[in-house]
Amino acid sequence: MDGSECSELALRHAVQFARTHRAKLHLLYVVDEIGLNVGQPRTPDEFWQAVRKAGKGTLDKAKAQAAESGIATQTKLIEIPTMGSLVRHVAEVIVQEAVRSRADLVVVGTHGRRGLSRLLLGSVAEGVLRHCTVPVLLVRGRATRRKPRSREA
Repeated sequence: MDGSECSELALRHAVQFARTHRAKLHLLYVVDEIGLNVGQPRTPDEFWQAVRKAGKGTLDKAKAQAAESGIATQTKLIEIPTMGSLVRHVAEVIVQEAVRSRADLVVVGTHGRRGLSRLLLGSVAEGVLRHCTVPVLLVRGRATRRKPRSREA
């Protein structure tokens, strides 16, 4: 979970899957210093307080949505401090947590970015898909609809 529209859509699919298969959901929020915008904190402590608050809020909201459908849910927030340490990619953390928790399926939302935006922003979903040893369900966000090419005879 990251609070994005894609993440919300993935949650809906995960809840439906869990309901159908009487499964338990493990909701994960991974925070890294690079990928988060929490305003202008003045100190590192203020930054991490804002990060934790945002993550907890996202997880609490997702857990409540799952509970409305009668789904048992466990939540976890993992922090990846990158400044002054080896950089760990969010996808790597998700894969490790899937293995640790013995997940049967990983559900990940994807923006479906291409080209330069994908190169600059990276793809957590692609990293999970490439490295995960359990099945992965990618849920694509609502993409902007492209106009069909006109066909002239």
